[in-house]
Formats: sequence, C-alpha cells, structure tokens
Amino acid sequence: MFSSPRSPNNSNQNNNNKRQLIRPSNNIPWSVDVVSAVPGPVADILETALSGATHKKWSCLAFPKGIFYVWQIQQTSNLEEGLQRPKEYLKLYLPDLVLSEEVDEQGRQKSPLVALSTPLGDDRDSVHLYALHPTSGWLVLRKISRRDMRSKIPIMTHTAKTRIQDIRNDNISDSDIDSDSDDMATTEERSYFRSLTCYKSMVVVGTSKGDLYWITHIAVPVSLHVQNVKAQENSGFFTHFFYGSSSANNNNNNLAGNTDLSSSDVAASNSTVVVPLSNGTKFLAVSKSLGVVRWTTELPIASGHHAIFTPTQLGNFNETMTLSSSSEDDWKVQEVLRAVISIDNRFVHCIVRGTIVESGESRLYWIVARVNGISDIDEKKDATMMIVRSHWLSRFALPDQVRVLGLVSCENETVYAALSDANNSVIVMALVPGGEDDHIIKEVDLPRREVPNLLPNMMEQDMVTYGCYMVASSGIGMRARFTPQQLIGQSPSKRARIGNDGILGQHLRSHFWASYQDPTVDKPIPPSLHQAEPADLELAIIQIGAELQQKGDPSSYSISIEWHKSFVKLIKEGGLYRCLSEDGKWKLLGIGQELHVFGEMSQLLLHKYKHQEDADEWQAGLQSHSIADWLRSVQKSVERSRWLHSEIWYDILGTALSTILIFREDNARSVYDIASERCSEPLWISHLSLQELLNRQIKYWQTNHQDVPLELIELVVKTALLSYNESLSPSSSVEERMGFVQIQKSSISLLRLVSDGNDELAFDLCKQYRYFDGLCELSVAHEKKRDALSYALDPLFDTIEGNDSRSGWSFPQHVLQWHSDRELYGQVINYGRHSISDLNRIMDKNNQLRQYRWIPIIRQGYFGQATGMLLDNCGKEDNGLRSNQWALSMAKLTNKLVPAQNQQAQDQQRKIERQLELVDAQQMLLDDAQMQEKDQPMMQPDELIELVMKKLENSFDQEDRVRLAFVGLTVCNFIDDEKVAMEQTSRIWAECLLSDGAQWTEWASEGGGSDLAWLRENALSSTVFGRLLVECRKDEKNMNKVMYGRDIETSVLNRVQGDDNRESFTRVLRTVAAPDDSIQVESLMVSSF
Repeated sequence: MFSSPRSPNNSNQNNNNKRQLIRPSNNIPWSVDVVSAVPGPVADILETALSGATHKKWSCLAFPKGIFYVWQIQQTSNLEEGLQRPKEYLKLYLPDLVLSEEVDEQGRQKSPLVALSTPLGDDRDSVHLYALHPTSGWLVLRKISRRDMRSKIPIMTHTAKTRIQDIRNDNISDSDIDSDSDDMATTEERSYFRSLTCYKSMVVVGTSKGDLYWITHIAVPVSLHVQNVKAQENSGFFTHFFYGSSSANNNNNNLAGNTDLSSSDVAASNSTVVVPLSNGTKFLAVSKSLGVVRWTTELPIASGHHAIFTPTQLGNFNETMTLSSSSEDDWKVQEVLRAVISIDNRFVHCIVRGTIVESGESRLYWIVARVNGISDIDEKKDATMMIVRSHWLSRFALPDQVRVLGLVSCENETVYAALSDANNSVIVMALVPGGEDDHIIKEVDLPRREVPNLLPNMMEQDMVTYGCYMVASSGIGMRARFTPQQLIGQSPSKRARIGNDGILGQHLRSHFWASYQDPTVDKPIPPSLHQAEPADLELAIIQIGAELQQKGDPSSYSISIEWHKSFVKLIKEGGLYRCLSEDGKWKLLGIGQELHVFGEMSQLLLHKYKHQEDADEWQAGLQSHSIADWLRSVQKSVERSRWLHSEIWYDILGTALSTILIFREDNARSVYDIASERCSEPLWISHLSLQELLNRQIKYWQTNHQDVPLELIELVVKTALLSYNESLSPSSSVEERMGFVQIQKSSISLLRLVSDGNDELAFDLCKQYRYFDGLCELSVAHEKKRDALSYALDPLFDTIEGNDSRSGWSFPQHVLQWHSDRELYGQVINYGRHSISDLNRIMDKNNQLRQYRWIPIIRQGYFGQATGMLLDNCGKEDNGLRSNQWALSMAKLTNKLVPAQNQQAQDQQRKIERQLELVDAQQMLLDDAQMQEKDQPMMQPDELIELVMKKLENSFDQEDRVRLAFVGLTVCNFIDDEKVAMEQTSRIWAECLLSDGAQWTEWASEGGGSDLAWLRENALSSTVFGRLLVECRKDEKNMNKVMYGRDIETSVLNRVQGDDNRESFTRVLRTVAAPDDSIQVESLMVSSF
C-alpha cells in the first residue's frame, strides 16, 4: 500500500483505511480518497516543483533548470487495492525554459507556464505539452505519446517553438530580456507572461499588463504563430476603450499556485482571467474593469494564419454590484482571481477580491453570474450578464493572503474550488445548487499532514465521479467530492434543501489548529465566526470541542487537556465565548470535566497500577469520550471477581468522582463563566452507565459498608444525587422521577447509616436536592438533641423552592402532610404558621387535626372566632373529660382577649363557666383510680345525676354523702329543662333525708319536742340533709335554683314519707329548713318560707 514519504498516515481518527483521508459523515459530508501517486523520481524532488498541469489522464510538472516530467495518471477504482506509482514517465530537458531567479510582484520566483491539451482527433494516447518562459516569451510545443514514455530514447517529431514578442516590451532589447543584469527594467516597467490557457486547438497567452495573445498551431508543417488579440480597427470606440490605456488586464487563469491576493492595486486593476468555451473558438475574458467579455475567433482560409477577433461585452462588475447589493454592504471588485464557466454554459463562477466601499475592508467573494449569448444555441440572444449570488467567503480573516489553487466545474452543476489560507491550510469548497438560481457553499479542510499543499495548476474534473481530482505536494492524487447524506438514494424532486451545518465548524477547526501550532503569531478570527448566528456558532464550538476530546489517548492524556484549555482560551480571547448560552458553557465544562477524569484515570493505570493484572485490560478500554461506560466496565470486572480488587476499584472510583466534583466547583464560574445551577440538558455525568454504577455501589454498601472510607461513600452519594437530578427535565416521565426519589432515599439512608449521628451532610444534601422526606426525618430525629437547631425546618420555609419529586408538593405542603400522616399534630400546627393556606387545607381533610384549627386563628388575632371553635370542640361526643377541660380553659383565656362589652363574648363566658362546672363535677365524682386511667368520656348532666345517686346509695360516710349531694345539685343547675331539673333536685334532697331516715322519723313522732332551736341546730349539724342545706346557703347565689323549698317539698315528701304522721314530719322539716330569722322557738308553728 502506498504511503507518502512526507505524510505516511491519515489523521482522520475514525478512519482505519489510510486511502480514505475523509470518510463521509453527517457532520462532514465529504469524501476525500487517495487514488493515485506520482512516479518515484518525481516524488523525490517534489519540493522543488515550480508549476504543473493536468489534462484528463496526463500530468506534467516543471522543475528548475528546464526539467519537465510527463506521465499518465493511474487512478485506482477500488480503494482496497494497493496504490501503485506510475512506472512509465518521460523526463524532458527544455533549455529554452531555464529560468533566472526573477520574482513577480508578489515577491515569488517566476515559474514556467505549463498547459496540456488533447491533439486533434481526441487521441487519448498522446498529449500536447505547451511550456512558456514567463520573461523571454519562448513557447515550446511537444507532442508526447505513450510510445515516447516507453522508449529509452524518445524521438518526438511533432515539436515546435516560437517567441512571443510582448508589445509592452518593445523598448526593451532582447539582450536585456535574456540577461540577469541589475540594469534590466523594473517589474513595473516591463511586462511578463502570467497565464497559458489551452483548450482543444485554442491556445491563449496573457501578460501581466493585460495583453492577450492567440497562438495558432499548424500541424503541417509543425509551427506556432502568434497574434495579439484585439478587435478590428473598424470596431471604433470599443477598440480604443479596450486597448487605449495601460490598464489592460492580465490573465492568471492557469497560474495555479502563483495567484495571490496580496498584489498591488496596479496589478489588481490589470488582472484578467481567460475562460475557454466549449467550441474551442471562443473564450471569455473576465476582468475588474470590463467585467465579462466574450471573444469570438474566426480564421478565414484566405487569411493565412491571421485570425479575426470580435469582442462582446456581457456585463460590467461595478454596475452589477451596485444593482445587486444593499447599501449597507456596497462593495467593488478589486481583482478577479479565478473564473470558470458551468458545464451548461449558463453561469460564470468567479472568485474575486473585493473591498467594502465605506470601510475599505478587504474580502473574498465567490460570484455566480447568469450569462446569455455564450453557447451556440443562444448566440443570437442579447449578450447579458446578471449576478445572481455573491457569497462572502467569510472564513478568511486575511483575504489578501489567500491563494486560489484551482476552480473547476462538474457535470452535476457543482463547482469545486481549492484555496490556501495564510496558515497554508488547503480548503476545498463546493458550490452546490440549492434550487432555482440559489447556491450553497460547502467546504472541508484537508488534513495538513497528508496534504500540506497542492501542486500548482493540478486540479481538474474527476473522470470517475462528479467530484474533482487534485495532486498534493506530498505526491498523492486525491479524489474529492461533496456527498450530502440526505441526497443519497433520493430523486432530485424529493431532495431536501442543503443547509450550512458544519461550515462554521470547519472554519473554527482550521483557525484553532493554525493558532495552536503557531501561538507566537496572532491569528485573526475568521469573520464568518463573528457574524454567525449565536446558535450556529455554539453548535460549531461544541462540535470542535467534542472532536478535540475524542482525540485523547491514555498514553498522552495531557495533550488532550492542553488542547481543550487552549481551545477555550482561544474562543474567549477571540470574543466568541460570550456568544455561548448557559447550556453551551455547561457542555464545554462537561467536555473539560470528562477529559480531566480521563487524565486522572490514565495516570493511575500508567503509573500506580501498571503492574496490576487487570490494568492492561482496563487501559485498553479507556477512552476520553466514554468515561462513564469505562467506569461501569471496571466495576463489572470487580464484581465478577467478587470484589477481590475492591481497594483498587475504590481508589479508581474515588479519584474519578472527586475529580468530577472538584473540577465543577473550581472551574464552573472562574473558567467557564457559568451563572446557572445546571444545564437544561443532561451532561455526561448523567449517563445511564454512570447512574447504574452509582446505584449498584450504594446498594452493595447498604449491607457491606464496613471498612469503606466515609469520604468515598460521601463522594458516591454526592455524585449519585447530582447525576440523577441533572437527568430530570420538565418532560421527564414518572418512572424517571421515581428513579430519582429512590436514589434520594437509598443515598441518604446509607449516609445516615455510616455517619454515626453526624447528619449535617445528609441534611445539606436533602436541602440541595429537595428531598423533603429526608429533611423531615432528620428534623424529628434530632429535635430532642443538643443540635436540634441545626436541623430545624423553620428557616427552610423561606429558602427552599420547587416541588418534591415524589409528591409534587411544595416544601410547606409536604412538611405539613408528612407530620400529619404521623399524627404529629403539634409540629403541623407549629409549621403551619409559615403557610396558613396549606394548614387550612390539611385541617379540612383531617378530622383529628381540625380540632386544633383555633390555634392558627389565635395567631391571626381572631380571638372571638377561636373561642367559638374551642366551644364547638367541647360539644363533640368523642371528646374526653381532660380534653374538654383543656379546651374550655383555653376558651376562657381567648374569650378574655375579646373586648368585655362584646355581647357575644359575655354569652360565651357564661357558657364556658357552665361547662367548666360540669367538668369539675364529673372530676369530683370520679375516684382516683379512674382519674389516673385514660381520659374519661365526658358525661351529660343526666348521666352525672345517676352517678351521684348511685354513689349516694353506696356511700356510708356523711362527709361523702354531703359532697356527692352538693355536686349533684350543682349539676341540676345546668339542666335546661326546668321540670327535669326539679325532678332530679327532689331526688337528691330525698336521698339525703333517707340517709338519716330513722332520726327524722323519731323527731316527727315527738312532734319536734319543746326545744325547736335545739332540734334545728342538731338537724343542721348532724344530718346529711341539714349539712347539705347549710352548704347550699353558703353559695346561695348559685345554688338558689336547687335549694330545698316549698316548690319541691311535696315531691321530696312523696319520696320519703307516706300519709302516716306526714303533717308532723312536714312541720319538723320546715323548722329545720326555715331561714334563721324566721324561727319561733315557743311554738311548733313554722313560718312560711
């Protein structure tokens, strides 16, 4: 297989075939293949080549001292075949073409002009070689055949030569032209030959002053005849205009490698390009001043060798530019560098140097002009020209230093151009049709190692494909073609419009490498990058950043990092970085982050673990752009060994994760100028392989965390939460969100398991990643510890934003619901002050919590409403005695905060007091054992009366009986039904009489005795009835309603005394019950009460 001596390998990292310099891809839809090589002797002296030419299968190169090599190109059709150098070639020595070391106006050594053409009859086994001396004017013709190349001593009979006398040098002697003396006229004073154009039988020579010479080749006898191209004398003004001044135009159509935009204004004004037309008798002269002129040549039989030339002007560039461009970008043509006609003769393509009218800025343009009156078919039409497109080749920051190496038109309407910029990079451009008269430029940078430059004038149509063929200065012949992926296999009617994707990337790639390889010279930014849409520029920056990343190799990992740093520095200093969005900056950071991890991993494997048995296998799989996959593969290897090499794996894992987090923390702001918290698109740390690795590692450590460094566990947890969090977006599925919730739960649980109560990191991570369950759990776990304030949730209500991944609730909603679910109602009420609306919503849903609604009402200052709510709570059937007592006590307090004159407050106060009396009554009726048990249910008044009666029946202690009876009477005070109240009151009084029934019967039978005062005093002090009566009189204000009196006397007597001795019993009872001031001691008559 052929390998160039100067470029042995292909730099395309994705291409294993060295013959394919560039393989088509979506980003670079170009195919560049090596299909031929120059002969061996030519390859050895390529560096000295002066000029050359190709024509169909023939090639020629000119070297110093009049040496010429001619050979037939041997292209291979199969790229898998070996590449063979041509063994048949011809070496010529042409003494008339020996050059001195003169230089042109650009300061380069002048070169012989070479052209090849097919002899008449289209003889493919032979070719006409024309060689022209640039200063002496000697033109040599040689007809070369394959037989001549095979012969050791070729005998070429078809040879001729002539000398072209330049009319501009008539005042310079031949001896001066041939000499190398310093007295020779300067370049500005004398003209020299700049172009040699051949097509079929047409040969046209151009000079540096714009003169054109027509060469007539006579076959028999073999001779060459020279004639100055000019219109007939009777063509009047046009003839005078075209040749009347020294600003006639020079030709550089075939001066490949010698055309440079750095020429002076005088030289530029004389620049003329000759474009041959298909019939061989017409050609176009393209120049700045006259635009496009069609020359028609006639050779009448009677005229001998004298041709007649007829010019027709098709259009003027300056007029056309004014009509075709906007006022903001008015520009004018300074020099026509190259021109070519399309295969269908409809369009003229020109590459020109122009200047902006207002600023004088120099630019390079590719002009597409539609022309009429060129072909034989439309020759009778009016000759016209209209510019349909002018493409600014904005990738070139220094257009004056760009050389146009070739421009060819192909049969599929595509036109190819090859250019070399100030950095000597070779760029191939294709102007492809985009519909109607629209055209789009696509371009590719050829690899500099394989293609350091192109050989002069050795670019033409490819005969195998609709591409172009060119020969590099490294000695390889290449076939280049634009192959858009979307066009393959589609009919023309269904082809999508070709976009400009990837063009900016090529400009940026070329600029970076040129700047990187020569950092001492400031390389200006291509204007195309400054004027690009920010979105397109960002895509190009990320594309080149990713390309540089993919070039990383473990054995030279540092260079990848250096490339990335240099690239970021370049786009910053060039003003491109500020055009990046936050996402674009994050993506660049992700690339740099992955490269640094790659570097750390490479260093571990190459140095620390180079003797480890698995290190070679691990190193073989390490790639700079797939770190996540590589880490997962290493983990699998360790798992298969049952964690035999866990210490090594832990070192690798810890180093990788530490680099991830530290690089991000240290560089996000300072280097990448990132202001946002995260990228809206997942970066490489959210790769599924890395997430699987982290998830499996956490699960393994949940049962096998012994002897694992705490720092490593913390790194894994931090990275896992970061990775899963940044993989979520608003459009994430429920499954993806639940995956994040699960990793939150397992990560925080593992961290708490190994932290030995030091949960500060777990708490901070819960806050950072909005794991609200974890925050609540940690707060409850530490609420009774000394560090409770460090885990308090109150400060977070004003700081945490966003919703929980599992519940979708906000932080206040989640915290309240979490505590409510666990019946931690005090915490719910406490945290509810931060969000009253959320607290009300939860209280409406939870019956247990609803009874505490009065608390937030008090906080809002609605005391009357809070009192009402507390009283409502007391009326619930399921409320206990203590709960009611507490609620009533709180209601009493809140009611005191209501203004005293409020009627509602007064009514509520009476209700509260009544309810408290009932509570007190029930408490007095319960024994100590009952009080110590769980809260007793609240009893209604009738239930309390029954309890009093039961206890009175079973009580034998007078003190207890009095107390129970008093409580019972108190309860009767709060019975709303008066009839029922009276009935229950009489029951109690009757029971008290029955307690001492024998004594009362004795007193009644005695008629009360003679000493009524003694009787009354004795009854009030020694009987339950009497003592109860005394107690009630002590609180007569409150007990007046239930006091014993005539209203209940009958009911009481009916319960304790029949008809026997009733009158006497009544008299005694009235004596005892009568007020103190109404007793008449001397009579048994008792005053009415």
